[in-house]
Amino acid sequence: MNKKTLAIDLGGTSAQLAVLEENYDIVHRWNVPTDPSDGGQYIVPNLIASIRDALDELSLEISDFHGIGMGAPGKVDNQSGRVEGAFNLGWDQPQELRQALQEVLDLPVQMDNDANVAALGEQWQGAGNREANIVMMTLGTGLGGGIVIHGRLYHGSGLVAGEIGHIPVFIHGGFLCTCGKKGCLETVASATGVVNLAKYRSQEQGLAEDFQKNLEKGRYTAKDVFAWAQDGDTFGQEVFQEYTDYLAWACGIIANTLNPSKIILGGGVALAGDFLLEAVREKVVHYMYPPTRESTQVVLAQLGDDAALYGAARLLLQSKE
Repeated sequence: MNKKTLAIDLGGTSAQLAVLEENYDIVHRWNVPTDPSDGGQYIVPNLIASIRDALDELSLEISDFHGIGMGAPGKVDNQSGRVEGAFNLGWDQPQELRQALQEVLDLPVQMDNDANVAALGEQWQGAGNREANIVMMTLGTGLGGGIVIHGRLYHGSGLVAGEIGHIPVFIHGGFLCTCGKKGCLETVASATGVVNLAKYRSQEQGLAEDFQKNLEKGRYTAKDVFAWAQDGDTFGQEVFQEYTDYLAWACGIIANTLNPSKIILGGGVALAGDFLLEAVREKVVHYMYPPTRESTQVVLAQLGDDAALYGAARLLLQSKE
């Protein structure tokens, strides 16, 4: 009998789940709200209950599956299945997530950091085109990353490789980052970074006080700034050019250090599409070692939210190879 895979992408707002057939086509998907209250103690029981409900709906049994692949936020030990630092889930203490799922569902579980899993998914089923060496930058509220080398995730000696958002941009000063340091790439090259740059430029240029107040109150987002730029607004274009310069600079560092075949731009900010991609491609050549320009290409992600689901399934498949 053909065995199926259960894929889970655990996020701060909700968990996305999917059933994949033996050929790894997604045949059913659903989501479960994430409840971080009371130290996040309801998250795993809610996941398990939802899985059981879905299996009943699909007339499936646990025995129809060969395992679970999963992406989770925070520092994930891919060997032990322990999760640390997932504060947006209410987990102030390390969680033995793999053990908690395996004990109840009696299925093997393979798991990794959510940004890593998304990178693996894009490498396997998306923009990476199954090429062996890729890097993905996830441009959302923050800036995550994942590194795939020889077809497998690279974790580094402390399991934190791929924290591209915390590459220092400024030696001195810069915007305060969520990690507690100042001047990280995330503060200028994420959706938050776009707004940071807009706030700074609005004050520097002495733009209308009402406009500045609306920026401070979060009434304008990165999407607004990009729309202004596309419409020819001078202020929007200046912010967009500065933003894409930082992003291209980071891509140049990655290209020169790792020389992947592709640097994949994903996440909500990358929904700006070709408008963003063309600006980054035009600038990145100025930061790349000349031979690297021939072998590293900057591209857009293709899978959207499905990237982490495919990546989670791929984790399980690789564990059996």
